[in-house]
Amino acid sequence: SLGLFKNPVKLNPGKGDRVVVAMSGGVDSSVVAKLLTQADYDLSAVYMRNWDTRDESGSDSGCEWKKNYADVQRVCKALDIPCTMIDLSKEYWNTVFQPSLHEWEAGGTPNPDIWCNKEIKFGALMKHLSTEDTWVATASFTKQQVREKAHEWNLPTAAREESMGICFVGEKRRFHEFISQYIPPKPGNIIASGKVVGVHQGLWQYTIGQNARIRGMSQKMFVSHKDLLNNEIHVVAGGRVFSSPQCQPKN
Repeated sequence: SLGLFKNPVKLNPGKGDRVVVAMSGGVDSSVVAKLLTQADYDLSAVYMRNWDTRDESGSDSGCEWKKNYADVQRVCKALDIPCTMIDLSKEYWNTVFQPSLHEWEAGGTPNPDIWCNKEIKFGALMKHLSTEDTWVATASFTKQQVREKAHEWNLPTAAREESMGICFVGEKRRFHEFISQYIPPKPGNIIASGKVVGVHQGLWQYTIGQNARIRGMSQKMFVSHKDLLNNEIHVVAGGRVFSSPQCQPKN
């Protein structure tokens, strides 16, 4: 089935209603767009540019968003529907990226992509398109169904690989290197069985259950919890049960 959203809410779009497909350049939104061409809607597509690489490098050269938008345009051309790009990078910075930085800096593990759905796709975008006769469409299909449909219809993005990782980091950069541009180091001890076995450069560099990659250890050590008050990472040997995150001060 498709997800069709409108504000104020009406159960279903009617003949001739304006329906906008939120497209990312991936296969999921491409299949949604194709499905909607089979209905009698005033159909168009929109690509949300959520991250401005010029904030980091001062240049748009080689930006991932350009490749994604090019794929959106290829699909829309094949389906004969208009598409536009909306720059929501300011809204993304304020409502997704900065809150994520604050949580990382505090030792938490935020999920920016989930926040993006709430604050951008179903927040800023809906406000930008806010007219009473506009619907926004998105997918709710299984990945296998999507792939089968895309190949059946010979869509330009049918063979495109799935994107992995956080959208603003991309797939070619290391997360730690990227975030270190925004969060200063805050060194602290790595503790195993009450002993210092290493030094970390920030709680945000680790997540619970992650391989801590500590040199000189005879076996792999995994993060069991973060001591936020003492700025410590606690690790255990592989195979042991992890505990919940703890924030208790030392006795």
